[in-house]
Amino acid sequence: MPDLWLDEEQAADMDPLYVKRTIGPDGALSWCFAALSSEGSDLPETLGDYTDLDWTLAEAAPGVGSTVYERRETDGLTVLVNQVLSDVGTEGDSWYERMDQLNEFAGSGESYRGLPVFVIDLRGNIGGQPAIARRWFEGFAGTAPSPCRSTLIRWSPLNGYMEALGYEMPEQPGASVIQDSEGTWVNNDSIIFCLTDYATASAGEWFVGDLRTMEHVVFVGSNTCGATLMTNNQTYYLPHSGLPVSFGTSLMLTPDGNQEEMGFQPDLWVPPQDALEAVSRLCGYYSLNP
Repeated sequence: MPDLWLDEEQAADMDPLYVKRTIGPDGALSWCFAALSSEGSDLPETLGDYTDLDWTLAEAAPGVGSTVYERRETDGLTVLVNQVLSDVGTEGDSWYERMDQLNEFAGSGESYRGLPVFVIDLRGNIGGQPAIARRWFEGFAGTAPSPCRSTLIRWSPLNGYMEALGYEMPEQPGASVIQDSEGTWVNNDSIIFCLTDYATASAGEWFVGDLRTMEHVVFVGSNTCGATLMTNNQTYYLPHSGLPVSFGTSLMLTPDGNQEEMGFQPDLWVPPQDALEAVSRLCGYYSLNP
C-alpha cells in the first residue's frame, strides 16, 4: 500500500500478517500495509479503521540483469550495484570482458571494508555463480560465509568433476549425500543496506543468504524470487533423441524462511523502485551519512 504510513500505536492493533516495518516519507522508521500475495485478490479490503484498501503489486526495479558491477556515490552514500553473477552474457557480449567485470566485483570486497555505511544493490540480480559473490564476502569480512542450511544431493557418475571441487561423493552412483552446515555468525562494524526485489533470484539469493549471516545488514525492498530450493542445475542429454534436459540435482533447505516463490523477506518493506531513495532519507533522518 504505497503512500500510506502507520505509527507504532496504530500498527500494534493490526494483524502482523499485513503490517510491516518501512521507511516513512521523512526517513523515520514507520509501518505500512504490506503482505505476500500472488496477485492481491486474497488481501483484505478492510483493516482496522482503514476501508477500501487498494493494494498495489510491487514491481521489480528497472535494469534487471544488466549491470555486472558498478560502484557509485548517491546522496553521500557508496552504492555497490550487482545485477548478474553469470559469465554468460547477451549476444555480442565478450566473455573475456564479462569475466573481467565479474573478477573486478569479486575482488572489490576489501575496498568496502571500513566504510561506516554503504549500500549493496541486488535488485534485479538474476543469479549465476554463487562463488563470485562469496569471494566478495570473504574479501570484505576476512572469512568465508557459512549460512545454516541442509542440502540433499544426488550426483550422477557424469558429475565426477564435482569431486574435484570438494563435494562429498556417494559410494554408489546415484546415492544421496546430505550436507549440513550449522552456520557461522560474522561480526561487522559497517552498516550495510541491501536492496532486494522479486527479480533477485538464484545466486543473487545465495548472496542475500550469505549477507544474512553478517551483523548490521538491513534488507530493504520486497521479497526475493525464491529460486534456491533446487540447486546445482545440470544439463543432460537423452540417450536416443539427444535432446538436452536441465534440472537441479540437489534440494536445499534453510531455517530462515527462504521458501520457493516467496524468497527472503526484507526487514523494511519499500516499493523496490524507491528503495535507494528511501534508504537515503533514512540515513539523513538518523544522521547515518558519513
